[in-house]
Amino acid sequence: MVTLKQLAQLSGLSIRTVGRALSGKGYVAAEKKALVQALAKQYNYTPNLAARNLRLQQKKFVGIINTGYRFTANARKLAMLTRQLTAHGYWPLLGNAENLEICRNMLREWSAVAEYVVVLHNNNLPLLEFIAAETEKLQLKVIFVDCPDFSAKREIKVDRAGSVCRMLEELAAMHFQHLVCCGMLPSRQNGIKSAQEKCLNMQITVIDAAPEFANGYTLGKTIMQTGADAVFFDTDRMAMGFYRYAAENNIRLPEDISVIGFDDEEFALFATPALSTLAHPRQQIADNVIKMITGELQESPPVMTMDFIKRESLKNSMDS
Repeated sequence: MVTLKQLAQLSGLSIRTVGRALSGKGYVAAEKKALVQALAKQYNYTPNLAARNLRLQQKKFVGIINTGYRFTANARKLAMLTRQLTAHGYWPLLGNAENLEICRNMLREWSAVAEYVVVLHNNNLPLLEFIAAETEKLQLKVIFVDCPDFSAKREIKVDRAGSVCRMLEELAAMHFQHLVCCGMLPSRQNGIKSAQEKCLNMQITVIDAAPEFANGYTLGKTIMQTGADAVFFDTDRMAMGFYRYAAENNIRLPEDISVIGFDDEEFALFATPALSTLAHPRQQIADNVIKMITGELQESPPVMTMDFIKRESLKNSMDS
């Protein structure tokens, strides 16, 4: 790989002439243009976008700090955001802040080429506070996306607890009599508690367990012994564990029990039966990030809700 200066030396032309030949802006004799383009191809020349942005006083890179690579729900949010950024002429820079020192160095590097940093779904309060302080020092604008326990000037919030509560109210209106809720995540627990305080005409049994695939499977017998007509899991992957238990024990879904998950992971649509779930507002999140970066949105948008997607795993109890 060569630099613009080295291309000029190889071609015997000025840096300015080489720049015009590569950009197509300004007159360059045909033979000189052909020479420069041939050398650029031969030596694998790649434009230095960082230097170009600094020269033009434009910063088209956007840093994204994401620590949720393990879960496909977070990966899908990231994919949606990067697609939207690219479509609007921005270049995403992806980073994983494993510790404060790595985070500090990464932000310093980004400050030369980026104006905005987006932090995706993070519950690490010390890290969030550190990012807020460092970006202020570096004059970077930071948008905190779906960071539940952290408040900032620029933030995009998703109301998980409220969405769970509304979903439970809807199940009660559908005449489900007994719902089992499995998990231990605070946002789901708070939503369940709010629904219970509304004295819904539906019995709610809570089973505490880590929201993992294995626990959905091992809790299968306990869930069925409750006699419930529906079960809600903290995560879709936990629901998939129960699907396996059901398949091994001849339990019909949703005839014997309806199943609802949380996250709308990609596999939820392709499970058998397709899993009903609460879906993250991925498109809205990406749209609002773009609006904040372009200046179309001057302040934080209203708190977003999640969609209750009803699929084959949910039986309408009014039809029973």
